[in-house]
Amino acid sequence: MDALSGRRGTGRFAMGGGYEDRGYGRSASALPEPVLLPRPANVTWGAGRVAMPLSASIAECFPDDAVEPGLRSVPASQLLDDLRETAGLRWDIARSPRLDAFITLAIDGAGADLPADGYALAINANVNAETDVAANAAFSAGDTRPGVTITAGGFEGLRYGVQTLRQLIRQCAPVLPEVRIEDRPAYPIRTYYLDVARGRVPTLDWLKSFADKLALYKYNQFQLYVEHSFDFNGLSEMWRGASPLTGADLIALDGHCARLGIDFVPSLSTFGHLYKALRTRKLRALGEFPDQAGRPHSLIERLQHHTINAAEPESRRAVKAMIDEYAPLFRSRSVNLCADETFDLGRGATAALAARVGKGILYADYVADLCARVTASGRAPMIWADVAIENPAILDRLPKDVTLLNWLYEPDVPEDKVSLVARSGARQIVCAGLWTWDQLVPRFRDAWRNVTRLARCGLKYGAAGFMVTDWGDFGHINDSRLSVPGMIAAADAAWTGGGACENCDDCDDDAAFDAMNAAISRLEYGDPTGRLVGDYVAAGECGTLDWGAMVRYAELVLGGDVSAGDGGEPGDAGSDAVRAPLNDRAPLSNCAPLNSEVARFVDSRMGGNPVIRERPLSQCADGLEARDRFVRALVADDRFAARFADYPAARSRFDRARLAVGTDLARAGRVDARTRGAIWTSLEGQRVVDDAFAALAGVSGASDRDVAAESLEVWFERYADVWREVSREAELRHVSGVVWAVADALRS
Repeated sequence: MDALSGRRGTGRFAMGGGYEDRGYGRSASALPEPVLLPRPANVTWGAGRVAMPLSASIAECFPDDAVEPGLRSVPASQLLDDLRETAGLRWDIARSPRLDAFITLAIDGAGADLPADGYALAINANVNAETDVAANAAFSAGDTRPGVTITAGGFEGLRYGVQTLRQLIRQCAPVLPEVRIEDRPAYPIRTYYLDVARGRVPTLDWLKSFADKLALYKYNQFQLYVEHSFDFNGLSEMWRGASPLTGADLIALDGHCARLGIDFVPSLSTFGHLYKALRTRKLRALGEFPDQAGRPHSLIERLQHHTINAAEPESRRAVKAMIDEYAPLFRSRSVNLCADETFDLGRGATAALAARVGKGILYADYVADLCARVTASGRAPMIWADVAIENPAILDRLPKDVTLLNWLYEPDVPEDKVSLVARSGARQIVCAGLWTWDQLVPRFRDAWRNVTRLARCGLKYGAAGFMVTDWGDFGHINDSRLSVPGMIAAADAAWTGGGACENCDDCDDDAAFDAMNAAISRLEYGDPTGRLVGDYVAAGECGTLDWGAMVRYAELVLGGDVSAGDGGEPGDAGSDAVRAPLNDRAPLSNCAPLNSEVARFVDSRMGGNPVIRERPLSQCADGLEARDRFVRALVADDRFAARFADYPAARSRFDRARLAVGTDLARAGRVDARTRGAIWTSLEGQRVVDDAFAALAGVSGASDRDVAAESLEVWFERYADVWREVSREAELRHVSGVVWAVADALRS
């Protein structure tokens, strides 16, 4: 067993925010050790410390052929930037040993204990922090010259060692602690997957800065989910009004990721979830239900339908043309074809064929054809695994080179789907979720349980990699800056394999979750108390409803998103009352037809609710009755009933939790003003959404309806400013449409 195996995950967080003394500890009299995330496999802290010189160099002691051209000095440059920004030190880079070299970067490809992605980091001290005398030579293994040495089995491992040192510099410089670290990742592929198709398209500058953060936390793959948010040639009707990414954007981001050691993989929806494409006049005939293309825009319906006709040859030609245009913009040798949630397959235009040959055959043949196109270009295909898992016979018909992205987002992860794919022999990447979708304040407790348990499950069944997904359902209300704590926790899960000892059942308990939040607070946000992330989680849990309640309420009226008639949506053919400018519309009571699609969706999600059991929303006479019953159902819901029963007390608990977050923000030294604003805006959004529904329900202690309406509208204007700090305009109008629909209802 080499030095990097056998200790994976045994250093568990202590409640104080550091580590328990299980390979990580130091004596109580020493300075508290810094936080390192992801947690290294083996760490031994010494009692010494070393002062960094005012002038020194970083020595790159490895041959040119150990790294791709142009990338050699990227790790050293990252260190120079952190030294300058953290400690005001301006050092140099050398490519040979020098007397003034304080940091040495070396690659030992022949080292038996260092795989290509593994590294060893040693900081030698010259002063004992406890006794204030010369450091212990025994700890330094005979090398008493103060300084830092990172030795790696390959350039990849060197990158990871440098990220660990950067975290130490950010917390400790200009004095570093004595330490020995040996480390490597549990999963060779660690992917972050960001939705840029459901309403929010980030700016290129923000995407680059986020890639920088992914590199710091040792991700090595990045994907953006695209349906229509790229300016495909000849398809402007599909992407108009979406502020789409361009080829130049993707080429620039691809180069930036390559510099960081991140494989930027193209990901394109090619089967299901083609809502905008199949609403265009050019492509609508290719859908399973072409007659549905003219329905008013709906944030809910865009997630439920719009599967392409897999039996139509023109469908394949159109999708292949999109792949051929999109994939070459990336240097990656992988392509994610998605092909998930083909809800309408075999139900519409392909119903007769599916009845004859089977939906599984229809699905597999279409996907195999697209995979062959990708393989012919020298790339390897990926697809989401859900459809194949639902119909295991598909697994035998899929190409052998396809990687299955096996997504399981439940906090209590079932093993059966992971074991099924493993038994089939297919290569799989297990995919967790950040539980940010549909939320003003992310549900990080659910995310923590999901990522840690799935990471352990994936290793058990030999998964090739680990992915965490950040979706943006219902207009992408969730600000991606607020995903960072979840991103870091998922990075730790992917690197450590779930951070658990073998056969350990309590590594994802509340104490471990609290300790992870404390560690993230200290490292990422510079909160010396370690409280910020935990208090933010607690504030979110004191809220009552999520953004999805707003969307469901608005869209129970057909065309209830009051932005739907702005002319920007392909296929919109709502009534004149719906399409008219807001101030010119007829009274809502005169134009409130029920959206039966949305009503059935809500019924399916709330089927156990007593109000829905008594009379499903899909049986209501119109949208207004459905909205009224929906509010009554929320009040009766077991999850919310106690809060609505004593709403002033629930509101008071939330306000106290929000005050705690504000206090934490005041002392968090690494939170910039815009991130503070994003956090505060999300909490205010939670408050005004809860107040709006309390007013609609007429519960005791609720705000006046006019006051609640104005609070929603005032909040949205600030939210729009915060959105534009990191995102293009994109589909912000649909968020506004939901807010205004609820505000209008409050005043009606």
